Amino acid sequence: MFLIGKPYDAFPHDRGNGQMVAFLAQHRSVVIDADQTALAHGGTSEGSPGLKTEYHAHYFGAYLRDPDSNKLCVACHTPEG
Repeated sequence: MFLIGKPYDAFPHDRGNGQMVAFLAQHRSVVIDADQTALAHGGTSEGSPGLKTEYHAHYFGAYLRDPDSNKLCVACHTPEG
């Protein structure tokens, strides 16, 4: 999924601000693994893996920036277990 919208932080639209690429994970462990892999390869955290209940009860996601400052999300929408 590729999202373009009004930047959440009210700063001007720029690379990784007002746009994001999101990847759907089948399991929460994939979100954690993707986060760890991204950080090990020069990415930076924009939100550690965890429940983000402001979206819905089972939203488990991580937010990152790649080395070029593009914003990425990896999320799982299924309940644990």
